[in-house]
Order: sequence, then C-alpha cells, then structure tokens
Amino acid sequence: MENEYTEIIPSFKKTIFNASNVDLVKDYGEIAFDMFLKDGLLKDIPLINTALGMKNTVLAIRDRHFIKKTMIFTQQMHDGTISKEKIEKHKRILESNQSKMEREMETVIIYLDKHIHYIKNSILGNFYCAYIDDEQDFDWEDFELFADILDRVSIYDLPELKELCEQEVFTENDKYNSVSLSRLNGLGLVQYANGMVMGYADDIDKEGAYGRRFLARISIIGKVFCEIGLKNIK
Repeated sequence: MENEYTEIIPSFKKTIFNASNVDLVKDYGEIAFDMFLKDGLLKDIPLINTALGMKNTVLAIRDRHFIKKTMIFTQQMHDGTISKEKIEKHKRILESNQSKMEREMETVIIYLDKHIHYIKNSILGNFYCAYIDDEQDFDWEDFELFADILDRVSIYDLPELKELCEQEVFTENDKYNSVSLSRLNGLGLVQYANGMVMGYADDIDKEGAYGRRFLARISIIGKVFCEIGLKNIK
C-alpha cells in the first residue's frame, strides 16, 4: 500500500500541472471520457498510467471516479484564472522541495477523494489557484481552511450562499431558505439566527438598504468563499 501511495503522488503532480492533459480530455468530452478510460486510451496521462499499472489495467469504480475528479480539478487550474507562468513557477518550487510537494499533493488528493459531487473538485481547483498565485493574500493555511469548509458544505446550499453574497443581506421582505442558512451559519459562511432580526442594514453600502432590518448577512469567510471558490462556477 505504501508503494502504491508513493507512486500516486508524483504522477498526480505531473497530471495537474500539465495543461496538455486538460486538452486531451476536452477533446474527448465528458461522455466519451468514461469510454476511453475504460479502453485505456487515456493512459498517456500520468495518473491514469500509474493507476492502470497498479491495477493490472482494471480500474475499480472508485479509481475511475478519482481520476475523473482529478481531471476536473486540473481543468479548473488551467482555465486561465492564473497565468501559465505562475503555475510553472509553483511546479518548480514543489520539484525543489520534496516534503512540501508530498504535503500539498497528499492534502489535495485526500480532499478530492472525499468529494461526492464533481462541482466541489472545480471549487477546490479555484482555492488551489488562489494559493499558488503569489499576488493573492491566500496562503496554505487558508487553502486548508477553505478546503475543509468545502468538504462539509452541501452543494444544495451554494445557490443560497451565492445569492446572499451578491445581496450582502437578506431582509424581512426577501425570500430565503432558512434550512440552508442554518447550515451555512454553522460553517461560518453566513450570520443567521433562525429568523431573528440581527440588526439594521445601516452599514451596508447598498442603495436603498439604509434602515432595513436584516435577518441574514454574508460573513467575511463566506465572501471569500464566494469570490474565490465560486468564481467561474456554473
């Protein structure tokens, strides 16, 4: 088991930092991906080649899903959010620091493996891009914090979070999902007290918001989650 794990980390790094792997999967498309994966036609991708070698060319359902999650994560990394130069720079940093590379890749692998819904792979990709972008104030501790929140948040609460982020507050006259807000409040993404008035929107820089009583408000963590994690996520 230890030998398998040792093999996966380097091939995982090679896969996510190589934009050509994204182009290969894009050419096949999501539907064809499963078919070509089954037939071994994507074995030029390092992670797939490693997995096939360890499984004697037969991939279990979990292996197939993990590879698909990895490719979605990789595609998000190379969607143009950050430059190729910054991605290449971080790749060189990892190649010069084995312990850092193992720590980062292991963490990303663990979170990807835990995700059930593919949309979380894309969101995690956005957080990782923010981390490797040295122009953003988003370090490794931030990445782990938001990766943990992402792991626990329900994808069915994301529309409510996104709407609240855009409005900044929900007032008494707004329609909202109280169940979603309660769950999001538990993760620190919003401020919500089970329908109780939390204050007045006097300090909200939004036309017409002055004096309205609000029942829910986006938190600082929630705003960062939306602005970074949900960027370009449909």
